[in-house]
Amino acid sequence: MSSEIAQLEETLGKARSADARIAALTALAEHLLDTDLTRAEELASSAWRESVDALRALSSEQSTPVLRWCLAESFRIRALCASRRGTHQKALQLFANAEEEYEGLNKKPELAVLQRCIGEELERSGDELAALERYRRSLKLFRDCGTKAEINAAILKLAKKHFESADYGVAIGLYRENLILHREDDNKLGEADALLNIGNVHWGLGEFDAALEAYGTSRELLEQLDEKKSLASAYNNLGAVYLYKGEYALVLEYFLKALSLRRECGDEENIAGSLLNVGNVYFHLGHFSPALEYYLQSLEYNEGIGDKRVAGDVLMNLGAVYENTDDSEQALEHYLQSLEIRTDIGDKASIGATLINIAMLYLNRGDVERSLDYAGMCLNNCRKIGDRRVESYALQGMGEAYLKVEDYDRAFELFQEALGIRRDLEYKTGIAETLRTLGAVLLSRQQPAEALPRLEEALAIAREINEKEQIQTTLFAIAEVMEQSGDVNRALEYYKESRRVREDALTEDNAEKIANLKVLHQVEQSRKEKEIYRLKYVELEAANTEISRQQEILEEQAVKIELKNTELQERNTQLEQLIQEKNEFLGITSHDLKNPVSAVSLIAEFLVDDADELSAEELRDYGRDILNSTESMTAIIRNLLDINRLESGKITFRMTAINLRLIAYNMVVKYRRRADKKRITLLYESESSDCIAWADEDVMEQIADNLISNAVKYSPFDKRVWVKVAASEEAVRMEVRDEGPGIASEDIPRLFKKYTRLRARPTGGEHSTGLGLSIVKKLVEEMQGKVWCESVQGQGATFIVEMQSHPGPTANQAGEKAVGYEQTESIL
Repeated sequence: MSSEIAQLEETLGKARSADARIAALTALAEHLLDTDLTRAEELASSAWRESVDALRALSSEQSTPVLRWCLAESFRIRALCASRRGTHQKALQLFANAEEEYEGLNKKPELAVLQRCIGEELERSGDELAALERYRRSLKLFRDCGTKAEINAAILKLAKKHFESADYGVAIGLYRENLILHREDDNKLGEADALLNIGNVHWGLGEFDAALEAYGTSRELLEQLDEKKSLASAYNNLGAVYLYKGEYALVLEYFLKALSLRRECGDEENIAGSLLNVGNVYFHLGHFSPALEYYLQSLEYNEGIGDKRVAGDVLMNLGAVYENTDDSEQALEHYLQSLEIRTDIGDKASIGATLINIAMLYLNRGDVERSLDYAGMCLNNCRKIGDRRVESYALQGMGEAYLKVEDYDRAFELFQEALGIRRDLEYKTGIAETLRTLGAVLLSRQQPAEALPRLEEALAIAREINEKEQIQTTLFAIAEVMEQSGDVNRALEYYKESRRVREDALTEDNAEKIANLKVLHQVEQSRKEKEIYRLKYVELEAANTEISRQQEILEEQAVKIELKNTELQERNTQLEQLIQEKNEFLGITSHDLKNPVSAVSLIAEFLVDDADELSAEELRDYGRDILNSTESMTAIIRNLLDINRLESGKITFRMTAINLRLIAYNMVVKYRRRADKKRITLLYESESSDCIAWADEDVMEQIADNLISNAVKYSPFDKRVWVKVAASEEAVRMEVRDEGPGIASEDIPRLFKKYTRLRARPTGGEHSTGLGLSIVKKLVEEMQGKVWCESVQGQGATFIVEMQSHPGPTANQAGEKAVGYEQTESIL
């Protein structure tokens, strides 16, 4: 117990007035939130009840601000407890109660914090819009009464939500305010981080030069501060912009710097992202094999981190690689996996991109119906979050699908809607694309006069932005218009120009490929230089090896002596372990047998001295006491003998097909009377009538007895214990779950070891030797089964035994130790 909590406990014990006691209850509950959730909740509930009782006893004029403040605090703490238990609706109701009390007291600082808590709770329950409104209220209140640090934190919270919702206009305004506040305080690190966030918004808006400027300024500040983790982010973001601009030499430079820094400073969470980015460089260079290699490295590395956002990105890019290598099945599989992950984590900004990729993949495969389904889902997603850029892609994709099935009217409507969005965004590449497809629709409807002005505008924009492919395809479309209009000469001119642009584009494409090959050559050259250095090191190592060989001859005798010393040390260690076990054994027998032996001795003395004066009922009571004491001694001796027999290999297992359901049921019946004494409800559940396991029936009864006995022993009064048996094709499982105190995470690794007594104690004065679970583990493993525990402290524990459904050798039959438990030991 920390000194602060001890002081609060002392204050609570000394409190005399109702106000002082309730204030002490709330303060102690607050301090226990992170260490003992159950007790924190109990204390907060007590504070709430006592506050309500005290306020009811007073008139409104007599009620003190302290009491009302304590009432509000008790609501808030109970809400936080409910939130951490995952009961969101209850948490929100309690937060609302706290809010009402704080408002009555005009406590703006507390209200500001509470609004943020309510926002986070609404976010967890999936109500993004309501959460956003709470974050706005929190910022408004902090502006009125908060410190600059609190205001900044509230700004960042709100800005992040707007950025994730693609509401870039509001997000950038908030990030700029954040930047100004950091500059006022001369906080260089805060200023650099604000610039990174501003650059991210410019990136989202497609304002790449502005993004480069913000990232570059941030990088300069971070280089001065030598802040490696944030500097890696700046390098990474610079590389991402240059990747979009096609400047691959700079891209590779920045991405490799980011990867190197992340490895240097141990930024495990972002290394997978850097590997993904290097793969992206190879992808854009058209070298799909190394791209695939880096993507798979990223995916493998990320498995240890568990960052689902990175996993979604990698799977999306793997899909793109497979699509570009004409493996549409693999592409679709990876796109769908990416979609599942992004949907699971609520990454709405990325869901749209995945959906439209799937839609276009289906369209290229000729499956128009599925293409429209996914494009429609993309459209709905984008409209919900306000991502108009991807919304235009969805409309464009749907238009192309309807164009493919010759539904020209619907295609025309969709292209018109996409064009309106792209004109609003000033997205010139997209405007040219949509104008060209509108022209294609009108041309298919035999309306060349209406098609021509749209195609001419598309051509002008394509020439302005120098999009060679757009220029070539638009020239070809205009040539078709001229041909359809009967102007054969002009049609021929446009066909010739289209062909010439295509040839120029191929020439430029070849030049770009040569430039890309130069970048790859630089990378390969660097790799070769490292290999040359490695080979030189190998030659030097060979010379050193010869010297070492001579030294080994001289050292041989020393090694033999060392081996002898090691062998002696090992024997000493084994001896120390045996001595320790002997001491533990003697400690258990002397300590654990002392009390029941003393009890029997004392009762016997009473019976000898006072037998004539004792009633029949008193004699029966003494008899029951003797019986209980001898049962305790028998259990201790039986456990010690079982451990000895197991370790010496003297137990022989009679493996047969047994019905675990019947064993568990009989054991539940056996323990119901003992459970009733503690008012514990013992419940039994089975998913099928036959749960056949391959095991020794007597041994399984002992295992079930031990686990159910423990559950009853460690459960508080008025709780429940569940025993459940279920079968699958390969295994049969028995679960024993209680509502006891649970097991601390630090006790889990020690749970099944001999002579171990953990923090949890029997709740009805029952006896525990610390041997039972170690015996269970040994017995289960000897029968090729698995046993483990799943527990969260304060929320009970579940012990699970899983046995094979089919015959298999036990460990002592097979001549080797059974495995399985170690793989599940740390499951929580």
